[in-house]
Amino acid sequence: MRRLAILIIIFINVTLLHAQLQSDSAAMQAQATAVDSIMAADAEMSMRKGHFRLVKDFYISLPKTIGYNAYEGFVLGIGITRNTKKDRWLAFAGYGFHNEAWKYGGYYTRKFSRVDVSIWGHHTVAEVGRRTPYNIADESSLLRSVSVSTMDKVESAGVDIDGSWSRVLKTGVQMRVSYVSPTMDYRFTIADTVLPNYREYAVRFNVCRNLFRTPHCNVKAAAEYASGEYCRGSSFDYFKYMISTDLRTYVITGAVDLHIEGAAIDGTCPEGRLFSALGYRKRIGIELPNTFATMRPNSFAAKRMLNVFARHKFDAAYYTNHPVVTLLPTLVICASAGWADAPEGIRSYEKGFYELGSILNIFPHVLSFDFGIGYHCRLGHYRQDDGKENHAFCINLVVPV
Repeated sequence: MRRLAILIIIFINVTLLHAQLQSDSAAMQAQATAVDSIMAADAEMSMRKGHFRLVKDFYISLPKTIGYNAYEGFVLGIGITRNTKKDRWLAFAGYGFHNEAWKYGGYYTRKFSRVDVSIWGHHTVAEVGRRTPYNIADESSLLRSVSVSTMDKVESAGVDIDGSWSRVLKTGVQMRVSYVSPTMDYRFTIADTVLPNYREYAVRFNVCRNLFRTPHCNVKAAAEYASGEYCRGSSFDYFKYMISTDLRTYVITGAVDLHIEGAAIDGTCPEGRLFSALGYRKRIGIELPNTFATMRPNSFAAKRMLNVFARHKFDAAYYTNHPVVTLLPTLVICASAGWADAPEGIRSYEKGFYELGSILNIFPHVLSFDFGIGYHCRLGHYRQDDGKENHAFCINLVVPV
């Protein structure tokens, strides 16, 4: 039944692609003006993503040229991308000075009016247990990876078929093959053992990336099927599901944001494919929403999890426009809770992980960005005897793009 469901989803997407190819040739001339405006928007979006024009359609990708994370250290390299009306490609190479290794890769994307088809290949490293499903953007997870010190070496290649049929309905299928080499012990494993290499064949799919979206509510969902084998001969086979909801409402004291996410894995999978808990604790770190500030990266993993993150921003500007209000700081109260379980031998937070914190933004109505300081405290069963581990101080910096 699992394989049948996957084949049906792939068939639907390929059928939609075939129909789109037939209609594209007849509609190409009529859409020329619209494509020009889309290209202008693409150029603006490229700047926002850190792509800077060299000549004509060629750009330098700043994120691929210089970077940093706790595993690779400083990464220097080069990333060149080209974006035209019909296609888009990227080629990159870089060297990590901490892990002393090269990484490289790229992709080629053919554009149609509603469907993009991509072929890609990478020789790189990836965060262990990264929870972000295929095609669901998660800025917090991307920023959090800076502090992650445990990564796997991944050699992979695949094909993506992405369709955008309306503002809400988006489909995606990714077929990939990966060879993964765990590079060091996982912190969330109880036994101090180096896990074996494995090869994985996977199909990721998301029939509706945004199931429901309004200015005050956004629901996302995705799933993945994978099978493979370890170098020692044993095999694995699993389904992975995830759904998340973002809600925002306004009360007299300000804005209330609520993020709820649930995820589950059905079957057996490599330890590195379990959901990694969302910790990013550093002595002094950057404030990240929808993460646990007092949990160190990869302290826990999960086969099933439910996390809730809430924030209440107290802002007098919501209910008065007095000039003095522009000089007042804003206070944000944060509360986080999570529950998860994992296979035997894996640390998880089945008894509940709880945090309470606050953020004070300085001159939020004078500056063109949010700047302040934050403090978070760990509560409940997983408080540690070492008091320092139960507290986290963060710098809050949000620059509108």
